[in-house]
Amino acid sequence: MKKYLAGEVTDLLFYCPPNKRSETDLSDDLQTRLAAAETRLNTLAARPIRRATQAQALGRRVIALQGRLAAASITREQMRDELRRTRETLAACELSQRALEDCTTHLRRQVGILEGRLTDMQSELDRSALRTQRQLDRSDAERDKFRMRAHQAETCLADTSAGLNPG
Repeated sequence: MKKYLAGEVTDLLFYCPPNKRSETDLSDDLQTRLAAAETRLNTLAARPIRRATQAQALGRRVIALQGRLAAASITREQMRDELRRTRETLAACELSQRALEDCTTHLRRQVGILEGRLTDMQSELDRSALRTQRQLDRSDAERDKFRMRAHQAETCLADTSAGLNPG
């Protein structure tokens, strides 16, 4: 009977279910095991002195479980703090990303406006260049016409001079 009870207590203390997945589940499992061990400790403490050795061993195991439970609680709190900080960082990054997207949209609109202005200015410059070229062509044509008239006048003058001054 003594050996059976010791094995049962050991099983209670060191059994870790394979399907536990999170720190919360582990903490809950440790609390359940701690409660069972404390109940068994109280039962053993009430029995005769020959069970005192088992009670002391169980007491040490209860203390060890309490330490593991405290460590699991601290780890859980640290994980919660880390999760909170991560969520805050994520929210800040999302806010920053939205601000960058808004700036990008604004800059794209401004680029579109500037491109429109550039197109308008290029069209105006092309029209102005065409007008200037036409004016230059007219001026060149008038100059050529005046040169031709001047040449004709010089030729006529030379012919008239030659006819008046024979010789």
